[in-house]
Amino acid sequence: MVVLIHRIFLYLFTENRTVFSNLQKMKAMDVTLSKAHKAYPDCSALASKLRAQLYNAEEQLRAQQNQASYLVRLTARTFPKGLHCLSMKLTTEFFTLRPEDQQLPNSQNVDKPDFYHFAIFSDNVLACAVAVNSTVTTSMGQSRQLWEAGSLPLGQLLFYNHTTVFDRRWHVLGLGRESGMGRAEIERAAVIHYDGSKKPWLDIAIPKYRRYWTKFLHYGNPYFQQCNIHE
Repeated sequence: MVVLIHRIFLYLFTENRTVFSNLQKMKAMDVTLSKAHKAYPDCSALASKLRAQLYNAEEQLRAQQNQASYLVRLTARTFPKGLHCLSMKLTTEFFTLRPEDQQLPNSQNVDKPDFYHFAIFSDNVLACAVAVNSTVTTSMGQSRQLWEAGSLPLGQLLFYNHTTVFDRRWHVLGLGRESGMGRAEIERAAVIHYDGSKKPWLDIAIPKYRRYWTKFLHYGNPYFQQCNIHE
């Protein structure tokens, strides 16, 4: 009997503590709700205001992203001042030469069918210089890495209605954008292509990819220095 009374007493004591604790929590919640109601008497109005602020913030972010994208595209289309200066200086010097000095060296080799002939059409003097220097340098050395201008990858070769797909290592793309292309894959490539808006001759170029391009330029050249072209 004594044991039973003791158990009942413990049960009631425990229940009372639980009830008291719950009452305290309810009281604290009531105080919090009361404060919130005083600060924000109209919850629906507050929710509408927060939604409007969120919408405005999203619109501002979207506008800034569009502006940043536009500026990147504009920069990619802009001809750098240094390149314009270099083109003008070279053109001016060429036309000040005597007619006999304007003739290309070894021009007699143009008509020889046993030679490989390449033609580059571009208004970008630096791009042409890199294309020529990289081709000559790598053809004489052990490395197969070149540089290729253009907008479309040379991924297929057509012979008599038969299409052959080139090995991917022959032409690696993605150096003019954040493509995640790794160093090993780039250095195994025969041709690397700076597709994208971040061309290597622009200030927005990706540094880790740009160095594969700049190593074929001689920045100590007097014309480069006069036109403020540097790495």
